[in-house]
Amino acid sequence: MTRVAIRPVRRNGQGLSRIVTSPLKRAFETAEIVNRILGLSVSRHAGLIERAFGPHEGRQWFSGFVDADLEGMEPVSDFTTRIINALDEVLTRYPAPVLIVCHGGVYRAFAQVLCALPDARAANCVPFRFDPPGEHSSHWRITPVDPVRTEENTAP
Repeated sequence: MTRVAIRPVRRNGQGLSRIVTSPLKRAFETAEIVNRILGLSVSRHAGLIERAFGPHEGRQWFSGFVDADLEGMEPVSDFTTRIINALDEVLTRYPAPVLIVCHGGVYRAFAQVLCALPDARAANCVPFRFDPPGEHSSHWRITPVDPVRTEENTAP
């Protein structure tokens, strides 16, 4: 994690109640780095693990790969259900706001399901804030925490 990625944590991390992370190595290590700054409790949640690609793990991605249901992969519908259930468990268990450290596929599924953004992508270590629907909306709102870095590192 770079100093550029740490900056938004220092500027925007006040008021968080906890860090919840995928137990997979890269996400957990990132949560630990962030926690050195924030000093919060860190919890692991297996529901935030990246989608299982099975025999396709580590292969070069192609257009549509992340939305494909190839043999041996965790079906997209199962993955989406798993991570939305995990989010519901986290938000039920811990007082908001909670920092969730996860993977690109988990972020993408959150953005697709909660915010109705069909092709959301983000570079590694780019923080976003997800806010529940307001009075006049049925979708969550997603806001980059560090807009300059986000615009430089995300695809449309």
